[in-house]
Amino acid sequence: LDALWFAFLEGNTHVEQLLRFAAMKGNAGDELRQTANAWKKQDGIIEVIANELRTHYKDQDVQQLVQDALCTIMASVIEKKLAFSDDLLRLCLYLERAEKKNIEET
Repeated sequence: LDALWFAFLEGNTHVEQLLRFAAMKGNAGDELRQTANAWKKQDGIIEVIANELRTHYKDQDVQQLVQDALCTIMASVIEKKLAFSDDLLRLCLYLERAEKKNIEET
């Protein structure tokens, strides 16, 4: 039996609450780390796709066409409340931000 169970049996509510809080805090920290790692992986995937887009479609007009098509499709899917990939949504956001940054730099 664990300490939490003994605290409960003995009626030590303060100790029981502290042990529950410690367990929750530990779980929350693990979940935050897992989420951060998933976002890092997702960012890496998005960067690879964006680089491949630039590599295979060197013409700016073609890059813009692909970006517009992807973002239009994603907007349509969201409006229709259909299932979509977070990766694709974040790719659209990445491409739009990169475009805005390029416009601001010129």
